[in-house]
Amino acid sequence: MILLIYFNRILGPRIFLTEPSQLAENMEQLHLEQIKSLLDTNEEGFFAHNFSPEFKTANCIFTLESEYARGSSELLMLTIVVSEEEPDYSFYESVLNKYTEKVKEIDEVFKIFYEAQDLEGEKQIKSLIKKITHHLKNLSRIIAIKSIETEGKLITFDKFQTQKSISLSERFIKNMETLSGKNLFIVSRNRDEVIKIDMIPVNADKVIRLSVIFNEKTTIMVVQEVSKILSKFENQISLVFTSGVCQEQDRCVYEVYITSKKNDLDSIVQNIQQIPGVISVEVKYLELEVN
Repeated sequence: MILLIYFNRILGPRIFLTEPSQLAENMEQLHLEQIKSLLDTNEEGFFAHNFSPEFKTANCIFTLESEYARGSSELLMLTIVVSEEEPDYSFYESVLNKYTEKVKEIDEVFKIFYEAQDLEGEKQIKSLIKKITHHLKNLSRIIAIKSIETEGKLITFDKFQTQKSISLSERFIKNMETLSGKNLFIVSRNRDEVIKIDMIPVNADKVIRLSVIFNEKTTIMVVQEVSKILSKFENQISLVFTSGVCQEQDRCVYEVYITSKKNDLDSIVQNIQQIPGVISVEVKYLELEVN
């Protein structure tokens, strides 16, 4: 599911095109409003945002040169509603960057956001919209054919409790060998009766966990603001993993794992602590295990 959202200078974010075309009519109004709000609260470029474990998005905010707009540019956002439980956001970043460039390359595309002055202008606008729709359909096909390889294994729980280990298949090992990175970051998550393990290649010798603890009533705003702060420091840090929001009694926890190229961690923590609703930010350094 894909949405192209345009920032109207008077009305704010507006859904301009979707793929499939009836998406806006079939999607919950709350979800539409949540997606539109991202254009108000984020800066240019790619970012992922999870409103909940079941509602994830990959987004790219970009501008178009415009002869009509104040400031000579139009502000837009291309959003993909992500269906995978464990998305490969690097893939989504790549395709979104590619297709926002395709939209930018359409000559005089900014005219689609304004009323035509004559019949010739109407024909041009229809032609421009047709070109964008073609790109959105192609993007939808790329997303549809993207496959995720999985491998399952069934063992007795008694065997696991006795051996305290799980053997990995040759195929799994071969797939691991194709990953690029000096080290391997391993993170596990407990949710209800399920434990999930992610293995992520990194080049750093140290990973930092930021646990953001905040009031449950400010969930969406806090997560959006944390994403903005991390984007501001994107030249100094690399985002490795985010946990999603975990609710604990009357508070929520959002965990972010990063690697840092410079000693800007204090600035990042201070910025996050200033977000309304944030109670505290806990920092933990995960050092490389050499044995």
